[in-house]
Amino acid sequence: MLTQDVVREISARLDCYGKDVRDVINCFAAVVTERVRQGESVHYAGLGTFYPCRSRSPKPGAGTVIKFRAVKPGKRSDTKCGR
Repeated sequence: MLTQDVVREISARLDCYGKDVRDVINCFAAVVTERVRQGESVHYAGLGTFYPCRSRSPKPGAGTVIKFRAVKPGKRSDTKCGR
């Protein structure tokens, strides 16, 4: 599933403009990236945790990469998302 598919799906479920959904998704990604680059972990309930990890790349300047650990399937919270 591509970003545009996710935007379209959320837009349809919430009956709002795709541009607004895209802006929220982009802002979410920017905030998570910024916080993880600062060394913090970001936990999003029902989704998982984004966390920093040192790069294994031997290239000079390869610093922190962002990793993601999804919640376990049985631990998902029931979310009512426009359905």
